[in-house]
Amino acid sequence: MNINALHIQLNRARETLKMVENYISCLETLDPHRLPVKFEELCTEAGFQAEKATCIMRQIIFSSGTVEKTKYLRKAADTMGVTVSMKDGIFAITLPCLLPKKRGKYSGQFLLDPINAALEEFVSKNTFHKFRDCAICVVHTYDSTPSGRRFFDYDNLQQKQLLDLIATYTMVDDNALLCDVHHTSEAGETDETKVFVMAKNRLPQWLA
Repeated sequence: MNINALHIQLNRARETLKMVENYISCLETLDPHRLPVKFEELCTEAGFQAEKATCIMRQIIFSSGTVEKTKYLRKAADTMGVTVSMKDGIFAITLPCLLPKKRGKYSGQFLLDPINAALEEFVSKNTFHKFRDCAICVVHTYDSTPSGRRFFDYDNLQQKQLLDLIATYTMVDDNALLCDVHHTSEAGETDETKVFVMAKNRLPQWLA
């Protein structure tokens, strides 16, 4: 990247982070108990802008040619708290956040790139057969501490790209005849999303 292009990207990152700071300043003056919807909207916008800034910085890092993209994204996955595991025939991936709503490209990119790196690393170090007839269970855990926290409709969340990505590494085929998809929501200590993939005959036991 030439110096002019670099400065343009750095200015984009700076302006984006200023927007994050502005949203945070607004949040500091807002009563979340009185205006929970507005509070949620401002938090969401701040999150999107922060993710955009991260994606811009990733572009700068990768264009420098001195940092290997795969290694960086694997470290990013660790830093974010993305975990991938396989136990008793059940594949599991945990994300330390709720899935973003269906708006903006940066939220999806921010999550999917490190998740892909984490899945790729797990598959390279572990041997298992891809599922054929399987059940996919998505557990949305909401932080129960904020007052008035709303639960989102499943069809408003960005989940198709995530499930497609997981399917690439864990399933022979993700067509509707072979895969059942189940969703559930619960209250917890922190926001979190877990995706489990298992043989269909394991589902009743898992639910129990």
